[in-house]
Amino acid sequence: MDTRGRARPSLRPTFLAAAGLLLSACVLTLASPVAARASEDPAVPINGQPAPSAPVPSVTGPISGTIPPAPLAGVGATSVTPDVLSAFGYRQQEFFFSGTANAYGFVGTPTADGQWSVAPVSGSAHAYTSKLEVFTPTNPQRFSGNVIVEWENVTAGWDYLPDLIIHHATAFSEGDVIVAVDAQFVGVANAILNDPSRYGSLSHPGDSYAWDIFSQAGMAVWNDDAEVLGGLTPRALIADGESQSATYLSTYIDGFAKVFNVYDGYLVHSRGANVAQLQRAPGNSTVVSNNATLASVSVPNGNVGLSQINAPANARSRTDLLAPVVYLQSQTDVFSPPYGLLGYGPATQPNSAGFRLWEVAGSAHSDICLADLCPSDAGDFSTDEGRFNDLLDPTNLFSVFPPCGSPINAGEEGYIQDALLVQLIRWVTTGGVTGGTPVSSPPLFQGQTPGEASAGAPQLDGHGNILGGVRNPAVDVPLATLTGMPNTPGLCSLLGTTVPFDGATIHTLYPNHGAFVSKWAQDVAALKHDGYLTNDDAAALVHAAAIADVP
Repeated sequence: MDTRGRARPSLRPTFLAAAGLLLSACVLTLASPVAARASEDPAVPINGQPAPSAPVPSVTGPISGTIPPAPLAGVGATSVTPDVLSAFGYRQQEFFFSGTANAYGFVGTPTADGQWSVAPVSGSAHAYTSKLEVFTPTNPQRFSGNVIVEWENVTAGWDYLPDLIIHHATAFSEGDVIVAVDAQFVGVANAILNDPSRYGSLSHPGDSYAWDIFSQAGMAVWNDDAEVLGGLTPRALIADGESQSATYLSTYIDGFAKVFNVYDGYLVHSRGANVAQLQRAPGNSTVVSNNATLASVSVPNGNVGLSQINAPANARSRTDLLAPVVYLQSQTDVFSPPYGLLGYGPATQPNSAGFRLWEVAGSAHSDICLADLCPSDAGDFSTDEGRFNDLLDPTNLFSVFPPCGSPINAGEEGYIQDALLVQLIRWVTTGGVTGGTPVSSPPLFQGQTPGEASAGAPQLDGHGNILGGVRNPAVDVPLATLTGMPNTPGLCSLLGTTVPFDGATIHTLYPNHGAFVSKWAQDVAALKHDGYLTNDDAAALVHAAAIADVP
């Protein structure tokens, strides 16, 4: 369900008439969103939320010269391609921002409900300089007013923007700005290692300081919008983080969101049972150079001796915020081995006034979209056709890493994420937790009460696909068995599996092409009506099925 009413401009061709009729029967039109913050003054409260209170950093930029590619970027995309930016009429610019950050400790004993109190560690204040990557429309009239602020993922030893890769086509179509924040030490260390002439002025006191750095990045957008956004005026900031960044964002939500009020909504994508530690003990991190050499770099701890402070096990998201929180979880995230990997199950919490959880059927922590096709999605149908064909002929290749033992997951979680992002923005811009609430969803069927444990086996249909959760046509009208089960070796453990059906099974399920397309299109229309697909993605999914050689 699109809620902002603007399709991808002239990018996807006219859709097939028959499929269009099936989809148009279920179009749901919603009221246009209202401005969330007074455009003249970001200090005006949003939806009853107190004004942002974090310190405002100083900003330098845009930094001149070409932004260097990330390590291995030529063979393993870490962001979207220049052709994508050109197709959508966007530009990418880089800024440095500087300030003073603190490390924090808990006040009292934190509990798993996420209702934490934190306070700065005495004497921990330390200067930092980090960087922002900013993606803005070249035509200011296209700006929606919404800014998605993604916490850069540094698991691999360099900056990586998985959610930008997944949902950029929807965000750019709507005119949203995306800002990527280097909140953690590894991203800054990697930049300095690989291009000291450009990044030698950066400095980071360690991950114990990431919380203030992320807050101050948001304040840079609010208060220095003339510089950071090129004069565009934001109305809402959405914080976003995937995988490792989701664990940090979860800790940020529980410890800092209510203190600083910088962000108007939060998208947490693929976290495990536990969230990031509040303080990090001294140690080393791996940083990757441009020639793929691994460098072990000592992580600083500011100017005070910090010891590791963990958050409570199985911590949930706090529910007393005026800024909505949504979680998107794959099968890999929810289950423990052998059915998944990250064991989020015990941290499962029910939907509430300001919280929504979507668990996606047939999905993996990472998939073919992220690994292969989506960095080059320019908004036409070609990427969607490729994603569909991967259900029939999936790859076991993932970037420069060794081949996986089985073909990796070709499920369609990315389309579900697009819908959840659209709904979160509508939620924020139509009244926060008091209005525009996203649809709820059933949990994945675990063979037990959701949240009791993560070791239970999933309940499967006759084709081996999981029951429950947020559905998608790849599991409702299947061509393969899709799981979040660990693959092998190494990082393949996060990529799930795809087992395509043989030709005889497909012919039994779908006697002819028309029968298949009809079932697929009807399922797409129902999912769109229920709010789990956007209009654009629904059209793309039916187009891909209609031109495919099935059966």
